[in-house]
Amino acid sequence: MVTHISTRYFILIHSDKEYLKECLIKIKIFLIKYKLNLNNKTMISKNNFTFLGFRFNNQECKIISKNRRRIYKKLRKLKEKDYSQYLKVLASYQGFFKYQRY
Repeated sequence: MVTHISTRYFILIHSDKEYLKECLIKIKIFLIKYKLNLNNKTMISKNNFTFLGFRFNNQECKIISKNRRRIYKKLRKLKEKDYSQYLKVLASYQGFFKYQRY
């Protein structure tokens, strides 16, 4: 019998690296109870890092310029092709970009 468990991502951000190490140990202990483990990409970083198209640091989360340009390009094409669909997609992205700093 094969069981598939959906992968979930999470990020802990804190200025104290030692505190993050303690959290990681607690998370691993918790996961053992459910026969789960973290993959080899798990990391602790005090510096900026990129994850899923965003740049994270202790102060903010910003979308990467390349991804922002790609989204705007797709929106322009969609506007020419199907304006009603464009309005729906645009409304979705407006929430996405609302709090971004460029």
